[in-house]
Amino acid sequence: MKTQSTSKNDILLSGLLSSAAALMTFLFLAIGHHLPPDQGEFGVVFPPWTSEAEAVSAIIDAGGALAGGTRFSNVIVAVASDPEFAQRVRDNGAWLTTAARGLCGQIEGEQA
Repeated sequence: MKTQSTSKNDILLSGLLSSAAALMTFLFLAIGHHLPPDQGEFGVVFPPWTSEAEAVSAIIDAGGALAGGTRFSNVIVAVASDPEFAQRVRDNGAWLTTAARGLCGQIEGEQA
């Protein structure tokens, strides 16, 4: 009878699979935390070459209101009262919309 031994490749493979599972769990939690709401405050991300004035104009044209600026001129915190705002602002040039907490939260003390 042959005893089963664990080879280095088996150990590396199990370590890789465990790491991949941990990474996927972290990504799902991070993505879920930043999913945009149906209405309320959004972080609206525009291309880096978009000026702040162009971004604000696109938000207002999409039916949103300005809630404040962020550390980046192409990321604006907006308020919208309807679920279609996210699609309209993307049609106006935004790359994506996120929840307005965390990385794109409003700078303390800064108001529109």
